Amino acid sequence: MQLYGDGLVAAIASQVFAAPQGIPERCGKLAPWQLRRVTDYMECHFPDRIELVTLAALLNLSQSHISRAFKAQAA
Repeated sequence: MQLYGDGLVAAIASQVFAAPQGIPERCGKLAPWQLRRVTDYMECHFPDRIELVTLAALLNLSQSHISRAFKAQAA
């Protein structure tokens, strides 16, 4: 389970840092302020282990919700 989480965080990080900063469509994407908050946190804690639960807590979302939002963001 830990390897899955590590892979998910790595995939999320690569997509978040490459994502445009436009207004998200109504398909479950993160709002610009949410994306910015997660990006800032990841940049500040980059060499450290970043857990999905931590990112979800930053936005007051469930882990499943933020996971779906990241997937929608990448699409």
